[in-house]
Amino acid sequence: MEVHPSESITADDVNKRPITLTLLPKLTAKVNFASAQNGVAILKSLAVENTAVETVTDVVITMTSTPGFVREKTWRIDRVAPESLISLQDLDTPLDTIILGGLDEAEWGQITFTLTAKEQDIQTFDYATEMLARDEWGGLDE
Repeated sequence: MEVHPSESITADDVNKRPITLTLLPKLTAKVNFASAQNGVAILKSLAVENTAVETVTDVVITMTSTPGFVREKTWRIDRVAPESLISLQDLDTPLDTIILGGLDEAEWGQITFTLTAKEQDIQTFDYATEMLARDEWGGLDE
């Protein structure tokens, strides 16, 4: 939105500007029953970046999985300052031992992150995760 010196910006104009947040998750590509038993984190890092020149308030990030091999989690952020990056510290996202323990062969699951601000959907991020059978191992890098 361009404003000329003779014009003024109203609160409604500011509220109509697009919210420019980016969600930056880093996840493990493979999980198995042993991962769940040993409390191995599937979520390695999670950050939100605000590239706008305005503060964004009432930010909510929700993580879900299909099937429910990771417990649903919600993070709430009061405000993200202009041109800043917030790295979340609470990355505890327990894996479901019942689902992972019952796998006889590898299957694909999906983790979905939904980012909202002021109850407006900003971004949805889907991430495919390989759920290994109980007797399979993901390797050293996982």
